[in-house]
Amino acid sequence: FKKRSAAGSLSLRKLENKMAICNEIVPLTYSADGYLRFGDSVILQHDTSGSILACDPFEHVQISQDTFFVTTIANPSPLQAKARNTFRIMRPPKHLQNVTDREDDPVVRVGQPFVLACSEPLLIPPASGNTSTMSNMLLPTLYLCSTKKNERTATKRTNRQMVFMNSSLDCDAIWYVSIPSKGKANGTERFLSVGSPVSNSVSYQLTHRQTNMYLTCDM
Repeated sequence: FKKRSAAGSLSLRKLENKMAICNEIVPLTYSADGYLRFGDSVILQHDTSGSILACDPFEHVQISQDTFFVTTIANPSPLQAKARNTFRIMRPPKHLQNVTDREDDPVVRVGQPFVLACSEPLLIPPASGNTSTMSNMLLPTLYLCSTKKNERTATKRTNRQMVFMNSSLDCDAIWYVSIPSKGKANGTERFLSVGSPVSNSVSYQLTHRQTNMYLTCDM
């Protein structure tokens, strides 16, 4: 037991290695004007519950072996930027962008497609077996994805459309933000906000472009 524990081959030691990677403290991006830009690292927080989005890149979900678990952390106190709850805003491939998108404009805008990539420390393979041997190859980047709900891809507890992490950078990984609807009260505001810079001081709806479903948190 002591030999296996020292070598890191025990299930408990493997779990500790995974938790150490997921809970590593990472930096957030500072923005002097409050606008979000491609390449920024951000935390996504649900307004009503205060929960923050997080991923577990070592826990598979049923869809396939390449999809990983996404959840929310309820009322974290204090709020810390860790590898599992920090995401990078990235520009999608050219064929998945809008025709009006400008490559020379780094600011993320309302209605503009983007992808959310996992934090870079999560790409480091966890140590296993012989801990003295480490690989210098990073794991593939994982992106926040969703897909149309069916009998195989629905969430277990709530039977809703599933959100997961996947290494495929395709249409399932494309998101955009919009102003939350208040019926007739802000219809004009929602329409005119398209193309305006996304600010970290405003609440937005995060929409999956392929299925037109909002990212939600079931309290």
